[in-house]
Amino acid sequence: MKILLVRLGALGDIIQSAVVLQYIKRHCPDSVIHWLVEKRYSEILENNPFIDDIYTVEIKRFKEDRNFHKLNLERQEVKEIGYKEKYDLVIDMQGLIKSALVSKMIAKKVHGFSYSSVKEGFASFLYSSTSKISYGENTIFRNLQLIEDSLDIREITGSELFHKEQYLFSKSIVEVDFQVLLVIGSTWESRNYPKEKFLEIIKAFPDKKFGVLWGTNDEKERAEWIVERADNSILAPKVSLDGLKSIVEQMELVIGNDTGPTHLSWAVNTPSITIFGPTPTSRVFQTPMNLIVKSKSKVNPKKLNKMDFSIETIDSREIIEKANHIFEIKEREAPCLP
Repeated sequence: MKILLVRLGALGDIIQSAVVLQYIKRHCPDSVIHWLVEKRYSEILENNPFIDDIYTVEIKRFKEDRNFHKLNLERQEVKEIGYKEKYDLVIDMQGLIKSALVSKMIAKKVHGFSYSSVKEGFASFLYSSTSKISYGENTIFRNLQLIEDSLDIREITGSELFHKEQYLFSKSIVEVDFQVLLVIGSTWESRNYPKEKFLEIIKAFPDKKFGVLWGTNDEKERAEWIVERADNSILAPKVSLDGLKSIVEQMELVIGNDTGPTHLSWAVNTPSITIFGPTPTSRVFQTPMNLIVKSKSKVNPKKLNKMDFSIETIDSREIIEKANHIFEIKEREAPCLP
């Protein structure tokens, strides 16, 4: 069976969606899996034994430059994918009108979320079959149920999730000399934990070396502010998405905002603490080594409030306590040296 998964963006959503790959291969071992993704994010999926091929689009770029000629060329290229591959099934894991349109251009048989299960319910009218899953349900469970329904496979249990395999892989090795990664940026300012409180976390662990991740100029300024005030911290190198996978794989712990690089930790089996303010905690799968801290504000998953800065009220001691817990577990589980 030849399957195309459609999840165009964003980075964190792609990372969370990719967990389904190993279960498709396990329950449908003869399946061929392709993935359609925005070009800017494709590297996060590369070097993956669960994916047989990756196709890319640049629809998001059209929103930036409004070049209708390029959009028409993009549409033709998308149709060519369908003519070439002749998929047995396309699964739209995104549930937006743009992802549904792209899916429908590629194949007649498209499975997606029902009208009430997604933010853009009209996308559901473009599918040949749908799954009804509460929009407030955990993101990982939503993705898995979509796969279960579309491929008619048995329920994937919580136990299987706890013992999942690593599912994102790097082809390069980025050498670093720190053990804890701080992810201080995100797409909204209201999702960013204050730099002053990140500094408090660093100072609580003088025996650990921290790397502070940055991407934009604003994030670099914040990272430099932190590093100037903590001797046991350095700027993390600016790397590609493949390099990011390599760094996160090597960490003892990742602490960061609700954003892609933090979510990557679960994908590569690295302990993490994700800090939530205006976004729902249902975006992650919690384990004894992948913990969350949430502000007291209530969140409507279908109508997020970008002016909710409640993340700033979270006491750094709560995060420090959870980090201590993880370090203690890792120390107990470390093999004894002769």
